[in-house]
Amino acid sequence: MKRAFFTMVIVLLAIVAAAQQSWQKNMKIDQTYRIIDFNHIAPTNNILTNNSSSVIAYTNQPGYSNVQEALDALFYVSPTVSLSGGGTYDIGRVVTNASLSWTVNKTMVTRNLTGPTNIVFGAGGNGSYVHSNVLMQTSSPQKIYTMTVGDGTGTDADTATFAFLNRKYWGFNNVTNSINDAQIIALANSQLTTTKDIGPTDVTPSGSQYIWVCYPQSFGGATFRLNGLLSTGWNVETGNFVNAYGYTNVFLKYRSPQLYSVQMTLEVD
Repeated sequence: MKRAFFTMVIVLLAIVAAAQQSWQKNMKIDQTYRIIDFNHIAPTNNILTNNSSSVIAYTNQPGYSNVQEALDALFYVSPTVSLSGGGTYDIGRVVTNASLSWTVNKTMVTRNLTGPTNIVFGAGGNGSYVHSNVLMQTSSPQKIYTMTVGDGTGTDADTATFAFLNRKYWGFNNVTNSINDAQIIALANSQLTTTKDIGPTDVTPSGSQYIWVCYPQSFGGATFRLNGLLSTGWNVETGNFVNAYGYTNVFLKYRSPQLYSVQMTLEVD
């Protein structure tokens, strides 16, 4: 009697489990029907002879003409583009063979490059472009390229910049006054920059020499520290400076108040 009872319980549990699996399966099917509303698939002979989703009519809103269009809308991936290239260069320099390249996440309908030159590449995927000359202009110290892509539904864009900056110079020299352009360029340290700030950084003389610090006047006046201590009394000259690429700018040219024959830690702000 007990054995028959337990057998009945096991059978009932099996029936319940089977019913639950069937319910879950029907729920998944129902969810699929909700995504692709099969009530709006128009019955055509194509369903019997051709199983391509692009030929099965779909009458649901917002106006998909076939199941493939509904699927494309459901699983749509927005376009993305990444543009690489550019860099930072001395003001006045002509950058030859400036190289750009881009990567996209799928085949695009449109690809347009704008900037110093404008090019329509049309449909396609990844690509590259080499511009023969990128010349710094006083009124526009940056050259910005933009690649814009579209897939017919959405668009994306990315930029690459060629920046042309002034350089600041610092180091030791024997000159007492009126340091010239060649001597400034020959100083041991230089950096493309938009500020006068330096260090703290070590500078080492060759014998007994002055410390020189030279940069564009537009960066403003400087405060100096040597070995962590405030240093005053620096001599300053103002005058034109022509860099290695022929660009002329007005520079402040600072000289330390005394000679040094040992390594010093320089800080400028």
